[in-house]
Parts: sequence; C-alpha cells; structure tokens
Amino acid sequence: MKQSKKQKLKKELDKLVQKIRESRMAVTLELKQTLSAMRDVRTFFLESDYEKEMERLERFVTLGERMKTLIQDGTIDAMCDVVLKLAIGKEPGNEEKSIEGESV
Repeated sequence: MKQSKKQKLKKELDKLVQKIRESRMAVTLELKQTLSAMRDVRTFFLESDYEKEMERLERFVTLGERMKTLIQDGTIDAMCDVVLKLAIGKEPGNEEKSIEGESV
C-alpha cells in the first residue's frame, strides 16, 4: 500500500513538474518576443531616419484628414462624376449616353 501511495505521489509530482516547465517555456518565449519588439521600437527612435519618418507620417495623416473633408463636403463625388462624364464622352458612339439624366 505504501508503494501505491508513492507511485501516485510521483505521478502527481511529474505532472506538476511538466506543467511548470511548459509555463516557464511559454513565459520565456513571450519575453523574448516582447524584448525583440521593444528593441525594434528603441532602434526606430534612435535611427537617423526617425524625423524623416515622423514627417512622412504627419503628411499621411494630414492627407487622410483632407480626404475625409473632401468626401464629407461632396467634392470627391463631384470630381468622380466629372471624370466619368469625360470618360464616357470620349468613347466613340457614346455621345447620347447620360449620367443621372444629364446628357453628355
């Protein structure tokens, strides 16, 4: 009977040791990935291209804001209508076609 208890205890300890090892390996892997990402961020801020990249990002954000304004006030839709009308008008035999009831 003592042997049986020892065997059960050994099996339980082996399971616990395995779980601890798996957890340790998972934490180690996640820590390595996090440190690598942090190194990349640090490198980006210390690189000579940092200011140039930030200016580029700022221009991109400004462009997005301008596009949003143009979409909201209908400018983009009007431009698309004009482009479509011009494109249809240039095709041979399409003089009689219209967009939204307007003849081209």
